[in-house]
Amino acid sequence: MQNIRVISSGDSLVGINTNYGDTAEFSGLTIHDDADADIDICTEYKGVMNGEPTRIATGADGSNRIRSPSDITYVG
Repeated sequence: MQNIRVISSGDSLVGINTNYGDTAEFSGLTIHDDADADIDICTEYKGVMNGEPTRIATGADGSNRIRSPSDITYVG
């Protein structure tokens, strides 16, 4: 995702299932209405065919969830 503006209204912006090969890379992301930086930019799950996936991790890991702090701006 590049050059995206988001109004914070949830727990996570993006969810990926790494066991299915998903990745997410962010740059130029602006988050509005989240002054405390509470929203998780990317949440990693173990995807399943039936039922709910298992949450594994959040934040950047350098391989599946790629971003640097300078790529994200929080406004308000």
